[in-house]
Amino acid sequence: MRTLINCTALLFALALLACGCATVKTEVLDLVPDFESWKPSTVAVLPIMNETVDLDAPEVFRPEIEYAIQSRGYRIVNPGFVDETLMENEVFDAGQIYAYTPEELGELFGVDALLYSTVTEWRTTYLVAYAVIEVGARFELVDARTDTVLWKWEKSLADRRVGYDRDTLAETAVFALTPYQPYVTELVRMAFATLPWH
Repeated sequence: MRTLINCTALLFALALLACGCATVKTEVLDLVPDFESWKPSTVAVLPIMNETVDLDAPEVFRPEIEYAIQSRGYRIVNPGFVDETLMENEVFDAGQIYAYTPEELGELFGVDALLYSTVTEWRTTYLVAYAVIEVGARFELVDARTDTVLWKWEKSLADRRVGYDRDTLAETAVFALTPYQPYVTELVRMAFATLPWH
């Protein structure tokens, strides 16, 4: 009986700590000291690298990224033109982009800078009484003439739920079905809020 009470108390404590809390797992931010002197006008948003097993993750991120960088005042090359130009140069996968230098890509697209993006986390873990959704990404804005990293940002978000009775167990199960889109939107918003305005 005492063991049951202790387990219940432990689950309740965990619920208070974890229920409904989105936490930042990691954060890295780098900005070249004299960004104003480097500030690019035109940017090519490159296809997104994917370090996860979900093939849909980059497609959820890309429109959010394109919108976010334009909202900061930067002019981006039409995404269709980027994809078409890459295919014409036999680049069919985001990983193949690295076969070209930033200078070569800058010339291909006629831009000042390139935005490299990588999805680093994209998963839901559900264990009946516990569920966590994790989304993470890394962004690098690189000068197309010198290969200088002008801005870099990396972060991972985790949102958790713990069930400790019938109602919260049901809520945890429903939470595990939450779509990733809101987390992607928030992560991208947080990232590009650190990029200086153009």
